[in-house]
Amino acid sequence: MERRRQLGTLSPLARGQVMAFVVGSIVLSLASMPQVRAGKGGEGGGDALAELRSFFGPEGGRSLRSDMNPERRLRAAMADGTTSLYELTADVTLTSSLPPLSKDFAVTGKCAGRRCVINGGGKFRGFVAQSASLSLSGLDLVGMKTVGKGVNAFEYDTSGGAVYVRDGVLTVKNCVFRRNKAKKAMGGGAIAMLDTRFLISDSELTGNSVDGSGGAIAAWSNSYGELRRTKLSGNKAGYYGGAANFREAGAKITECEFSGNHAGKNGGALLLSEAGGTVIASSRFERNSAPKGLGGALRVIANDDGPTVCASTTFTNNSAKDKTTSDTSVEGGETTFCPAPPAPGPSACSACK
Repeated sequence: MERRRQLGTLSPLARGQVMAFVVGSIVLSLASMPQVRAGKGGEGGGDALAELRSFFGPEGGRSLRSDMNPERRLRAAMADGTTSLYELTADVTLTSSLPPLSKDFAVTGKCAGRRCVINGGGKFRGFVAQSASLSLSGLDLVGMKTVGKGVNAFEYDTSGGAVYVRDGVLTVKNCVFRRNKAKKAMGGGAIAMLDTRFLISDSELTGNSVDGSGGAIAAWSNSYGELRRTKLSGNKAGYYGGAANFREAGAKITECEFSGNHAGKNGGALLLSEAGGTVIASSRFERNSAPKGLGGALRVIANDDGPTVCASTTFTNNSAKDKTTSDTSVEGGETTFCPAPPAPGPSACSACK
């Protein structure tokens, strides 16, 4: 209080000199800070100096602003090497693709009574992580887009409109993926994974699309994980696996619903290629279609061990060009369709317990 009274006795000219000194000191401090760039070509750029300067109002520092919009807060957390957990409390509308991650990072939606929305506006890509773990919960990821160089270009890194993880770990819980796209890309309208361990639970993937394979999910090359209590509906693939495509990858799929998915070729809902160890239990396949191919619901291609399909899984009103494969189509390998319940003792059907 004493200092305030003393300052209050200063003349207007003296007070102006004091304020000029304070503002000048802050600007000099900012100018000496190193620049930290985050991405190129609209992938979430900017530098630390510009970010900090943006706190100041248009009048050169007379009013110090402490606010950032939700998108900039998210980008700052992703770029900060010390931040591993970020709580999102407001919706985000992207103005460019998110910057790639090379650190472990988790985003939890904390929007009261609902999921927080991250909207790509039909233009921008979502999360990309390499050699890192990515965890998403309580989010609604909508309208994200990636563009590749062609379905047969074998460019994995341009796959996954909302999420792409390579050589890492992906955890998704209580999330919705809507209307995400992978144009001219190998796979994964919403999610694509390569050499990745994953757990996707209590979520919904709807209305996602890809020109390649795996309308909602694509997993390749030793990826393995679990898909639990998740609904995949209305997804489309130009080639294989209207909802999901697992190639040289596998999953334990339990209590999931595949409905109204569409593939331009084979596997209206799900295509499994060399997906040994895959188990499908207590799941439903309804109204999926492959009007120009095989396996209205499920298409399996295997050289050795194929998947295990438990009797608790049901197939209803699926369709394919070859009507004898409206529900399932199997080529090669040993796919096991288990009666319920499996007999005691070791067997492929033991996985159905």
